Amino acid sequence: MVIASEKAPKTKNSPASVARCIAQVVKNSQGVAAGVIAECSKNIKPSSKAKPSLVILSLLIFRELGRLIDMSNQKEVFNNSIEHFAFDQEEIRSAAAFAAGNIAIGNLQQFLPVIVKMVETDLKRGSSCCMPPRRSVQFQERSGAMIP
Repeated sequence: MVIASEKAPKTKNSPASVARCIAQVVKNSQGVAAGVIAECSKNIKPSSKAKPSLVILSLLIFRELGRLIDMSNQKEVFNNSIEHFAFDQEEIRSAAAFAAGNIAIGNLQQFLPVIVKMVETDLKRGSSCCMPPRRSVQFQERSGAMIP
C-alpha cells in the first residue's frame, strides 16, 4: 500500500486514507504490526533520507496506530515524532503533532507526563501535542463514542 501510494498521482492519493487502511490491517492482523512499525520508524528517524511524502505517510500511520494500539514499547517513535515539530514543512509538523498526540492517547500514563513537561518548558512545542487528544475527545463526545 505504501509503495502504491507513493506511485499514485497526487490527485488520486490521500495519505490519510492510506494510513487509516494500514492501521486497520495492523489492528486486525497483529502479526504485521512489528514490520509496519519498524518500516515507518526508519522513515521518521532524524538520519532518514526518506522523501517528505513518505515521512508524512509514516507519521500519519503512527497517528492512526497510536489511537488503536499501545505504543509504549516504541518510545523512539514518540520521540522522533516530536523532533519533527521543528521541520520547515507545515504538513510534516502537523502530521508529527497528530502522531505524537495520538500515541499519547494510546498510553496516557507513559506519554502524558512528557507532553506536560513540554508544555511547561516550551509552550509552542507542547501545545502542538495537545491538539490531537483534544480533537479526538471532541469527536468522541459528538459521536457518542465511549472514551477509553
